[in-house]
Amino acid sequence: MSMTIVTGASGLVGYRIMEQLAGQGECLGLYHRQKPDVDWGSWREVDLCSRQEIWQVLEEARPEVIIHSAASCDPVWCERNPAETFSLNLGGTRYLTEWASKHNAFLVHISTDLVFDGTRGGYREGDQVRPISVYGWSKLAAEETVRASGAAHAIVRTALVYGKTLSGMRGCEEKLLQKWRLGEKTPLFTDEIRTPTSALELAEKIVEIARRRLCGLLHVAGKECLSRYQEKQLLHT
Repeated sequence: MSMTIVTGASGLVGYRIMEQLAGQGECLGLYHRQKPDVDWGSWREVDLCSRQEIWQVLEEARPEVIIHSAASCDPVWCERNPAETFSLNLGGTRYLTEWASKHNAFLVHISTDLVFDGTRGGYREGDQVRPISVYGWSKLAAEETVRASGAAHAIVRTALVYGKTLSGMRGCEEKLLQKWRLGEKTPLFTDEIRTPTSALELAEKIVEIARRRLCGLLHVAGKECLSRYQEKQLLHT
């Protein structure tokens, strides 16, 4: 693959994407605070809320592909911090898409099933969106920015991504396990049904989408439909 930049490269999905790209061509992983403690790959600390910073990196690297996985993605935190959420999820996306459009780079933007209201489930790409959270609205606004930019792009919506993170405390199941170790109670829903998605499998699909330059809106998620309570039961086994 040609020169590729991955944002959120120290995160749950971004790091797995970097692993997939290793050995397939030049790639640069952008992170905000936590540099992966590994002896492979190229990494750079960047504040995606700064247009000047991100454009400087892009102008130096001149990527042909940008995989944008960075986001404020904790719905509870986003609800309490809407300005910061939109600054990264919308503002950072806008800076990337502006550059991608100007320089004919292919952009893969990772989005979420929370652009829907969840009243029905089984959503297809053509279904009407209706976010009910700050996080959902910020990601929908980012999607619209990508679509309006004129850049060649793929928007990949996914759901409830799980897997091991570098810190061991950022994945949805890791947060549950951490609370259990501290003896905290973790009430969960039985009527909220999601399709948990492996970070590794999602990364593989995203790299394939980037390699093949598959344009458009794509839903990529796990096959199993589970409630949050059922997910908890699996973690106990």
